[in-house]
Amino acid sequence: MKDEQSLLINRDLSWLEFNRRVLEEAKDPSVPLLERLKFLAIFSCNLDEFFMVRVAGLKRRANNSGTTPDEVTGVSALTAISQKVHELAEEQHLCFLDTILPQLTAEGIHLLRPEEISREQEQFLEDYFRKTLYPIVTPLAIDPGHPFPYLANRSLCLVVSLQAKDISPLPHTELSIVHIPAQVVRRFIQLPSKEGQYAFVLLEDVLRQYLPRLTMVLTFSPRMPFALRETLNSSWYGDGMRICWRPSNRESESAVWAMPFVCNTILTSPKSY
Repeated sequence: MKDEQSLLINRDLSWLEFNRRVLEEAKDPSVPLLERLKFLAIFSCNLDEFFMVRVAGLKRRANNSGTTPDEVTGVSALTAISQKVHELAEEQHLCFLDTILPQLTAEGIHLLRPEEISREQEQFLEDYFRKTLYPIVTPLAIDPGHPFPYLANRSLCLVVSLQAKDISPLPHTELSIVHIPAQVVRRFIQLPSKEGQYAFVLLEDVLRQYLPRLTMVLTFSPRMPFALRETLNSSWYGDGMRICWRPSNRESESAVWAMPFVCNTILTSPKSY
């Protein structure tokens, strides 16, 4: 029986190898440039679902000292997955940073950081923040006197450090969360640029730049964005030909926190571009 088990391929590691094939499409120079960028996004979205569904199941197995169908313990499977995902993520980052991004720049498509924008573009962003973002952005305080803010699954958020500008006897908090409204406004904000050139800046970078203007009594120090990945239970419905996913109450209580690596990492870290 042990010899037979050694012939089996772990299904989760096999799925990661399938996702590697998606990444290989992004690395293929014969594929059109924007299609390669799409393959990077597909790779990340696939990992999102993988962690929300399959890794969640493995965590339950690990907590119950269970094994996978190929007789691998949940802990061992999670360790192998972690190693493989870190390897694939590094390939994805290098592909975007060293290959895709320079080629986009060569084609006149620029992803800018706030310190790289021109005076004209800065004025555009100031107007954009005042008219579009200011009315819809609200910092949510984190303190013992309030419930922890609700964070939607797969939503991007920004952790902000707060400091009172003046000494006050009123209670205050030192930490806040700001939802990045990427489902309300475009995450890639197009900036004015020369004819034939296209310039964009990330929504989270704009918020980091202009959040201090929300109040005159507190100093905002935006930190790294993050995203929440809620683990799910799988359930079969109807004739068994369709699979639906529903949140697991137990898993929701211990939802998976991660930096926005899975779906949006390559564009979220300030050191990424």
